[in-house]
Amino acid sequence: MRRFIAFAIVLLCSVGMAAQPCADEASWSGFVNCKVKERIDKRIHGDAPRVARDITVKDASKEEKQPSSASNATSLVDQTSAPDVFGLALNLAKLNTKAAGQNTDAFTFATSAYALYAFANKRDPLDPDFYRRGSDWRRFSFSLGRETPDDSDSKNQPPATLFSSKFLIINHRDLATPSNIQKVNQTLDTSSKAATATLNIADDIQAVLGLSDDSINKTGGAFTTDLQHALHTREAAVDTLVDSKLGPLIAEQQELENVYNEIKGGMQWSINFQSKNRSKNGDNEYRLESAVDLGVQPRVLLTIDAGFHYLDRKLIGRDQRGGRLAEQFAFRLTEDPADSKPIVIQIASEQRWETKQSPTYQFQARSSIPLIDGIEIPISITWANRTELIKEDHVRARFGFSFDLSRLATRFK
Repeated sequence: MRRFIAFAIVLLCSVGMAAQPCADEASWSGFVNCKVKERIDKRIHGDAPRVARDITVKDASKEEKQPSSASNATSLVDQTSAPDVFGLALNLAKLNTKAAGQNTDAFTFATSAYALYAFANKRDPLDPDFYRRGSDWRRFSFSLGRETPDDSDSKNQPPATLFSSKFLIINHRDLATPSNIQKVNQTLDTSSKAATATLNIADDIQAVLGLSDDSINKTGGAFTTDLQHALHTREAAVDTLVDSKLGPLIAEQQELENVYNEIKGGMQWSINFQSKNRSKNGDNEYRLESAVDLGVQPRVLLTIDAGFHYLDRKLIGRDQRGGRLAEQFAFRLTEDPADSKPIVIQIASEQRWETKQSPTYQFQARSSIPLIDGIEIPISITWANRTELIKEDHVRARFGFSFDLSRLATRFK
């Protein structure tokens, strides 16, 4: 299955190329090559846009999370990706907090400029062809949410309104980007030639068409005339013959699977902005950062956040500002890259250096329990050398709920 998907990716851009009618070929070898490529393209054409959509939508890094600036977030790291249509993240405050009176779960919902663009054009955002054309619109996403403090100092801070936005500057994982088009085109000719050599069905095609050895040895107009006469009533039988041989060929395309893994591990770079605003005398926080995702191995993704953090305490002389650095290794335990519900283990750390306080360090282990496509339960355990206001080590566990409408909807489209 995964190699079939890899083969579909490689042929994604080839299906839009103008096909030369095989009946116009001027030699037997040219006709056989043409017919094999035509049938491969025909077999893939109906599924290629859908496969491109599904693989891009189901990227595990698109899981919606609360921004890392939220005190009760389940993740220390902000990745470059976001849900394509609509995502929802809940922090299960009733399980996470010991503070009295906190009865409201924190939440964040996210969408993208692509979803708004589809709505404005009255188009289904998960229509495969429309989705493939919308890669640039998917570069911008934003989220809005509510934070209910659950730390021991929560009585000093009212609930906060969360806002975050991402602009994806470099995106090498979307299958419709120019860089990926170039990759698939480079493998296309090699794959077609390998197909003809592997299938070795020239004799079978000759028999179905009823062409003599003299006919297949002709070239130019003489060969084309004989070929078109034979194809007039027997081309459907030739198509059926070639189609019957494609399964083993597609299953053996290891090179194309490597292309798939290369695309999945492509670099992404985004600029992220976050704000946390509170009413009355509550603290406001603002964060501007650069985020980079890089596949260091087919199953290992490295994410690095680096940026500036500003804390407005609304009291003269108590504002804080400084730098932040966060790193995360995400290891996919599930071997099959086409699995829509992979188990991913994430190990992360965060360092913050701010004025008027000592450095803050945090370490985290995190994973998500996939229920069905698009619905997950994130669980994290975090150690910090101090909280914002209390100078002591502490360990805390977080539980949440993540919902991605686009991933869920692909089960039915």
